[in-house]
Amino acid sequence: MEELEGRDLADIQTYEMWGPENYMRVAGFIFMVARALEEAHSIGIVIRDLKPENVIVGPDGFVK
Repeated sequence: MEELEGRDLADIQTYEMWGPENYMRVAGFIFMVARALEEAHSIGIVIRDLKPENVIVGPDGFVK
């Protein structure tokens, strides 16, 4: 498994995501996760353990 730098979405949502100033940031995370799932499904990969703890937000703000 690839070692990733960043924080998981569960940690971020606990401390930083609630409040009107963060709606666009949250929407961006959701969009990136949805696109990644779409790409994985298009090549036959099924993701069975999608949860905030398994979504990493890197220092560049992109999710993996």
